[in-house]
Amino acid sequence: MRILLTALLIAFMPFLIQAQKDTTRSGTITGIVKDSADDYALQSVTITLYKKSDSSLVNYHITGEDGAFTFNDIPFFTPVNINFSFTGYNPFSKTITLDTANRSFNFKMYYWPRARVPWMKWWLKPWCR
Repeated sequence: MRILLTALLIAFMPFLIQAQKDTTRSGTITGIVKDSADDYALQSVTITLYKKSDSSLVNYHITGEDGAFTFNDIPFFTPVNINFSFTGYNPFSKTITLDTANRSFNFKMYYWPRARVPWMKWWLKPWCR
């Protein structure tokens, strides 16, 4: 009986070891995207994460109703570019490098400026007098 239990334990050991995630080599990037003028959450903003070295896609996310996003398992010591894009707003990009001292990066209430539309100035002028 002991031999059978030992054999089963040895047989299932690789599955138990592989099931555990190694969180010592990865971090998280989180935040909330809001409008800069009206302070409301922006829904359906496309956020992409690329490796800076070769521009390969690491992950992407589309914000929900609350404008929140979370990227997990971002490798340490690997510079990544995070890009925000949304119709009617200026695109935004930032380079982030996570390490053991800085395991996470939080865009705390990130406010995103609207794009300036040159034709809107003359189009609204007659009604704004």
